[in-house]
Amino acid sequence: MKLLRSDLALSVLTVVIPVIFQLTFIWFASNNIEKDSYGTFVIVNGLVLALSQLFTAMPVQVVNRFYNVQQDKIQFINEMRVCTYFLSLISIVLLLLVTLCYKKYFTIGLISICVIYIFSNVSSIVFQQIFLIDLNRVEYFRIKIIDGIAKFISPIVGYIAFPKLEGIITGVIVGQLFLYLYLEYKLSIFPRFIVFDKEKISNYLKFSYPVVFSSLASWIIVFSDRLFIEYFLGVDDVAWYSLLVQLAGFAQILNVLYTIYVTPAVLKVYESSSIDGFKLLDVYLKKYAILLLCLLLAFAFIPDGFFEIVLGNNFFSADNRKDVFILIVISVFMTVYQTALSLYFVLLKKLHVHAMFFLLCALINFILNFYIDIYGVMAAAVATLISYAILNILILMWKQNARRN
Repeated sequence: MKLLRSDLALSVLTVVIPVIFQLTFIWFASNNIEKDSYGTFVIVNGLVLALSQLFTAMPVQVVNRFYNVQQDKIQFINEMRVCTYFLSLISIVLLLLVTLCYKKYFTIGLISICVIYIFSNVSSIVFQQIFLIDLNRVEYFRIKIIDGIAKFISPIVGYIAFPKLEGIITGVIVGQLFLYLYLEYKLSIFPRFIVFDKEKISNYLKFSYPVVFSSLASWIIVFSDRLFIEYFLGVDDVAWYSLLVQLAGFAQILNVLYTIYVTPAVLKVYESSSIDGFKLLDVYLKKYAILLLCLLLAFAFIPDGFFEIVLGNNFFSADNRKDVFILIVISVFMTVYQTALSLYFVLLKKLHVHAMFFLLCALINFILNFYIDIYGVMAAAVATLISYAILNILILMWKQNARRN
């Protein structure tokens, strides 16, 4: 019981400390960074992260599903290392193609540092997952602290040193490179060698390829509205809308906690007994749903002044920002719950079903985003809410049917 409590405490700290870093960044961005610079940073950072995370979802799911059943974990880690290098190359090529569509944002210098950003980010995402699934909570705690500094503290330092868009991006990249080098150092205890088992790689791809479509659909729902806002309204509106999205992301604390504490436990039990694994998952999901509802109700009673400590005085006094914020928060809670539900697709090896649901909701979101031209930023928040509501309903309906069969 004492060990259980210490694991839970460490899991909480693994989430809370990076959130403090994030709140610090939101406060700094809201009060110190020019809105056009921050809006442009959101566009550039969002595109780069989309490209780096589009394909990394595949090895992450492979690690989730197969790491615990590997007899030779050293070979498996090296297989994943080779995959990250290959996927980084694909992502960099796609970045160069994307820059042709957004020439006004990507200078030659910015493209160069974004290439480094993609490589370090792709490797870091996959390597972090190995420590998580291995239940090495102490090391994972250290990694997430460094990750939080890289994402939220380094860009502040970069902007202070060089108060332009390039300063923010350079700060992020320096932090990401440090994280990557730290992860390589921690994994250096395993012999490094090039390994390519065609049969195993083929099996991994067959299992995980649908996640690429899920990741693409997720990006469309989560980020494409920023591109529509920039096109119809301008980067200043992208800036304040993104600040609200980041602040609403506090609910992702629960998602990260669930991923750190519940997912590895369910996966370990499932490898011993699929029946016990599903029972444990059902218990956690019921408790999780109740917790989310209670927290959402509690959110309704938080005064505006509490959030304006971070966002700045009178932030909610214009542009229906408080209404937009409420819709974003509800959407985030729905996102959190569908992420927990998605573990069913991993266990049943039905990721293609999850991908189809996501793609359908992404299409709905994409169409609804055209209303931003008429109704402004409010349309973006409504589009996201409708998309995630439909996604949760589809998953719950499928879950009931799948378990009966």
